[in-house]
Amino acid sequence: MVEALPKLRVRAVNQAPIVGEGAYVIYWMIAQRRTRWNFGLQHAAWHAQRLGKPLLVFEPLRVGYPRANDRLHRFVLDGMRDNAARLAETSVRYLPWVEREPDQGRGLLARLAARACLVVTDEYPTFFLPAMIERAGERLAIRLEAVDGNGILPLQTSEASFARAHDFRRFFHRSAAPHLEAMPMADPLAGLALPRLARLPTLGSAGPALSARELDDDQLQASLPIDHGVAPSPLRGGARAGEQRLREFLAERLPRYAEGRNHPDDEVASGLSPWLHF
Repeated sequence: MVEALPKLRVRAVNQAPIVGEGAYVIYWMIAQRRTRWNFGLQHAAWHAQRLGKPLLVFEPLRVGYPRANDRLHRFVLDGMRDNAARLAETSVRYLPWVEREPDQGRGLLARLAARACLVVTDEYPTFFLPAMIERAGERLAIRLEAVDGNGILPLQTSEASFARAHDFRRFFHRSAAPHLEAMPMADPLAGLALPRLARLPTLGSAGPALSARELDDDQLQASLPIDHGVAPSPLRGGARAGEQRLREFLAERLPRYAEGRNHPDDEVASGLSPWLHF
């Protein structure tokens, strides 16, 4: 059974209804791009479970985001490849979509939502995502809920801004305990029996969803109108690579961290920043 989320984690972006007779629940994956330890996916699965509906994970990648380039795109595409492999083992349908030209995806979410019960997405406080979420909430005729999976403390825990790290640490020490007991499920889809969509929704002029092979095709990326002067990193993106880096940090670097953290040449930091960003 999928567990319900703490109320502080969920925000209704609009006041539109949840349509019980809809064909599926959509998880619009835009920030927490992983299938494990993911509050957003867990909340979408919880809705699908209680409504008895299929779950559709829709993960788009735009070309029009600020400073779009090969390095960022390749890292996200690596993650989409991992998501495709993991979700193929479940009853959930996965719709990875890569925009080929600016604004090609305009209205795409609304078209997918036309037959849905509701849309669940990721709350994220920076970049272009807050404005995009609010616009989507205004345009959708069904409920849009944003789920905060940004950290141990929900964003709604405090309305204050902290000018100093010291002030935030004091607040964290006072407030963190109950939230440490409300972690996301390790794998919210494990053992989850949901109806499965017979076929993916058609996307019309937005083009088809991508196969796992296409997600790994360098020619696709080379054809996109993004900055090709910023080369891909040798690091592979995706949850699998991030989990491997975490295991290496815990086994090899963490024991030396207390003494070596102020000495960059000792290389004791986790190196997880790229994966945490996505």
